[in-house]
Amino acid sequence: MTYDLLIGQRGYSSWSLRGWLPFDAFDIPFRVHRTEIYGPDFAAEVTAFAGGRTVPAAKAPDGSRLTDS
Repeated sequence: MTYDLLIGQRGYSSWSLRGWLPFDAFDIPFRVHRTEIYGPDFAAEVTAFAGGRTVPAAKAPDGSRLTDS
């Protein structure tokens, strides 16, 4: 049961860091996908991954999506 997690730069985006940290701290299996915040493809990558506009975003093994508010 592995989650997929889309984040921006952890050193730049504290929200991305906060999304990544629980997975890492609690040893929840996950794959990290990265996108560049303010990059030219950011909006398209986030929309394709989770259908939203913000990171972090996660996809559960059952296909459900968890997005930031």
